Amino acid sequence: MLAVLQSGNSPGEGLQPQRDSSEQDENSTLPLADNPGSSPGGQLKIAVLATSSAGNSTFVSDGTSRLLVDCGLSLLDTATRLAAIGESVDAIDAVLLTHPHIDHCAGLGTLIRRWRRGGRLVPIFCSWETNLALGTVIPAFWFQPIHQNSRWQVGEISCESFPIEHDTAEPLGFAVQLGKMRAAFALDLGKIDEALGEYLADSDLVFLEANHDPDMLRVGPYAYTLKTRIAQTHLSNEAACEWIGEHMTHRTRHLLLGHLSETTNDPELVRLMARRELDRLELSAALDVISPGSSSGPWLLPLERARQT
Repeated sequence: MLAVLQSGNSPGEGLQPQRDSSEQDENSTLPLADNPGSSPGGQLKIAVLATSSAGNSTFVSDGTSRLLVDCGLSLLDTATRLAAIGESVDAIDAVLLTHPHIDHCAGLGTLIRRWRRGGRLVPIFCSWETNLALGTVIPAFWFQPIHQNSRWQVGEISCESFPIEHDTAEPLGFAVQLGKMRAAFALDLGKIDEALGEYLADSDLVFLEANHDPDMLRVGPYAYTLKTRIAQTHLSNEAACEWIGEHMTHRTRHLLLGHLSETTNDPELVRLMARRELDRLELSAALDVISPGSSSGPWLLPLERARQT
């Protein structure tokens, strides 16, 4: 699959992953999809494989091209979760990497080794700073440098990166588009300013962070320095709901809230808060609050649906 990089302006614990000795070898037999490559054409297929501080990864496909946004799971876990939605780890065409924290890239090195031994070259799109933080994990000829406002194609899927605030150099959020159908992914961000809020709202599917409840964080078991870091670099439930109240429109038909803390958040609380805002604004978007370790989807976005505001 040819990935074409273009420069352009879009709107709006650097840790090196270490291989877990208990992880299944990259050459071993992995779970296979019953019908790999069966994504129906004419729509965008999106599935959150996992989202939490233990690992993040999202699958995107138009039925021909297949992407992973982040690789925070082990090879075995990635393959198992892809097989559950009828996809194969050996059919991935590109990886979009947001930043080098371990919960977003822990499985990248093992995936690369598997793909290389299978005779495949899978481009890894990330910032120069992310590649630098990862050391030698990404082979030079696999690395596709992008910046905070880049646009490129993977097959028919248009991709964009956008700037977010997090405690690492040049972190990225991503949006993907097929025809008029658009999805945006914004995790690990300290805040949403007006420009980013409007940018995210111009999407049929939004995958947004709702990491912690401020009161639970304040009385939680973490050290003060860690509490301060979390409050500054991860979006709270209130901040996520503020985005709903101030920016979300009928254009967004699917709202996924993820990266919930297991210690300082409660999925039911997030669901109640988000549903209250959606009901107040009479928005009918499908809401999925993704518990830590759980999957979401696949969500299918048909191309023929007209834009709504």
